[in-house]
Amino acid sequence: MRSVTLLSYWLISVLFVACSSENPQPAQEETKPMAQQSEQAPAESEPEEQPAAAAPASPAQAAPPATQPPPGLSLSPGQAKITAFVVSVETKGASHICTLKIDKIHGYGASTKPLAVGNEVRVSVKNARIERARAKGPALLKAGSSVDVTMRFQEPPAMISPPPPSWSVAEIH
Repeated sequence: MRSVTLLSYWLISVLFVACSSENPQPAQEETKPMAQQSEQAPAESEPEEQPAAAAPASPAQAAPPATQPPPGLSLSPGQAKITAFVVSVETKGASHICTLKIDKIHGYGASTKPLAVGNEVRVSVKNARIERARAKGPALLKAGSSVDVTMRFQEPPAMISPPPPSWSVAEIH
């Protein structure tokens, strides 16, 4: 058992030394063409080369693609921001179930179930959410009114019958 431990330490130390040692030949070969390119390129292209050289090594740190919503519309996974017309409202205790007809989709969070303009979606909203929205909250309870909301998708539990709406109002704008 002790020999296995010593062998493991030896192997780790060899790997550490091998990984941390510098090999100047490949590094010089890689930087030499870059230096030649920057000397030959006009002054205007230098800012373009610097971000490419400073680009993050891992894909997790890479810049987001241009198809994502602007930073002002940053939504959590499973959320969508929409403008909709209130079709109907059912009150059940301290919460309401509203049927909304989607007029415009402003953005999605990651992994959000897709929606389509013109479709109707049932959403649940609690009285506390309406009260926090102050003047804009009561519009959600009036059929025919237009509302801007951020909705959150969550699969309803299979044991509840009839199942509650899959969408709930996260914020009223």
